[in-house]
Amino acid sequence: MLSFLFLIAVPLTDVLPPMLAGLERTSSRTLLPAAYVQSQRRDPYHAKAYVSCGLKIALEAKYGDELVTVLELETPLAALCAFGNDKTLDGNPLDAFTGPQAEAYRSPGALFLRQGRFYAQIKGTRGTKALALLKALSFSLPNPQLLDPQIETLRQLPVSGRIPGSDRYLASGVFGWSELPRGYSADYGCGDIGVSIAHVALPSGVSAASVMKQVIAEAKGRSYNVFSATLGDDSVHVVPEGGGNVIYFVRIGEHLAVLDADAALPEVCGFLGEELKSIFQAPMQAHR
Repeated sequence: MLSFLFLIAVPLTDVLPPMLAGLERTSSRTLLPAAYVQSQRRDPYHAKAYVSCGLKIALEAKYGDELVTVLELETPLAALCAFGNDKTLDGNPLDAFTGPQAEAYRSPGALFLRQGRFYAQIKGTRGTKALALLKALSFSLPNPQLLDPQIETLRQLPVSGRIPGSDRYLASGVFGWSELPRGYSADYGCGDIGVSIAHVALPSGVSAASVMKQVIAEAKGRSYNVFSATLGDDSVHVVPEGGGNVIYFVRIGEHLAVLDADAALPEVCGFLGEELKSIFQAPMQAHR
């Protein structure tokens, strides 16, 4: 018997109607966050990540061979968080879905759409049916025509070397550091070196200097070697004792950035100069 947390065959006429793009809905269910995680036994990692982003409810339906999942999140920023959790750089962007709060891409066997506070996935995709479903689904969802203020504020990241489509909102543990709560990130290239840069969103009332001390202590506790650096007002770079990526923690005023690089970054990297300071031009807004 299914858990009472699962509500089976719920009418979803507002989002997933009985007919969509000429295909009949053959099954459907609405899942609260805990039930959705429970239902994703084969991939609990992503389900838990959606919850940490701010999942409110999950809707699922079958249209022919296509499984359509629509996640409603608390805010457009939360939807960006969930969308970015799955986005890979080898995905193909779908230009028909661009907009202030909309983007979509195709990967093998799946389509993904972020629109407003909704994040949709279509899996089991075959031919043009899935794309028609995604277009119909996009039409049925709210499509705000202004950029969400939280997302706009978070996009204070360098331009030089930035890899298109690599933007993400990280809801917890920026780059795996538990002392860094949330942040907005993008990926960059500098010659043969790859680097991810995140602007950390600090909790209200918490100083950047105190978080800097905490994350340095975390690095030492994880057996990282800590070295001084010359970026911003206060900075260090840390390297695991056994070797690995070079991590830079950079404080400028009450702002904190993290750079996770494949190797030590040379000064010729454009984003290490004045452009690095540009990520602090606007105040960060805490998520939730």
